[in-house]
Amino acid sequence: GTSLHNIAFYDIEKNRMDIFNDTLKWPGGKPPKDRLIVIIVIKTIAPELFIGFSVVSCIGILLALSIMGFIVAKRRHRYIKMSSPKLNYFILLGCILCYIAVIVSGIDAAVVGVNYRKHFCMAEIALLSLGFTIAFGSVMLKTWRIYKIFTNVAKLKLLFQVKSNVTGTTSPSKSENKINTILQNISTTGDLQLEIKKLRLIITE
Repeated sequence: GTSLHNIAFYDIEKNRMDIFNDTLKWPGGKPPKDRLIVIIVIKTIAPELFIGFSVVSCIGILLALSIMGFIVAKRRHRYIKMSSPKLNYFILLGCILCYIAVIVSGIDAAVVGVNYRKHFCMAEIALLSLGFTIAFGSVMLKTWRIYKIFTNVAKLKLLFQVKSNVTGTTSPSKSENKINTILQNISTTGDLQLEIKKLRLIITE
């Protein structure tokens, strides 16, 4: 009920507790806990999820390796040269490291134990960070390379126009014909830097 009953008295001076009712019994036969009970529960990844993502990651790794092999086999092709194959290797390597990080992240304490799980956590962070940096860094380098190539071409065109205006030539010269030929080949050649060097040599003549 709502009424209060004295069941015991604790004497501070004598450090003694007197129980008024010896027949007092706690629910469940035990006194209630007077502290917070901490129970550690290790949450693990469902096996079907781990297997599914691991299979997808393995397919991605195999696909990246296949593309690498294709680039190596066709490395002398004009379009493969234009795509910067060395940077493509680094992009694919970064993707492979990220795929491996996905597999490592699924290896939890239920597989390797609590003591070794921390090593896999560090490996996961290292692989993901390194793979992301290599892949997107290579993409940025490819973008910067294309930007520099086409801005150099635009500068060379402008420089040639200024030189033609200064010399007062109106009919196309032999050098101008060479430059026009090289500019037409820039979009199709595999060695773009070489073509730009040729343009510089012609203009400085």
